[in-house]
Amino acid sequence: MCDGQLPRGASTPWRGILIVWLYNNTGRSVFAAKLFHATLNLGFMLFPIGGSHFDMRLGGLVMIIAAAMVAAGWGSRTLARFRVPEHG
Repeated sequence: MCDGQLPRGASTPWRGILIVWLYNNTGRSVFAAKLFHATLNLGFMLFPIGGSHFDMRLGGLVMIIAAAMVAAGWGSRTLARFRVPEHG
């Protein structure tokens, strides 16, 4: 790790979970998945001086939390069906 940042590619598995979830839950829309991916790639460049004020640790943490919520709510096998908790 350099300068307290996550290594390049550390968020890849979490990003992949979210992209697959988007694809499965938007009628298998490649456009939605590509748009999300492009947004992630562009996001840090919107900060001043080529992303110098972008905190990769915070971005990675948000990505991990979002992917965990998706996997818990939609099921980790297909990420396609929302699971309703059973009360009993």
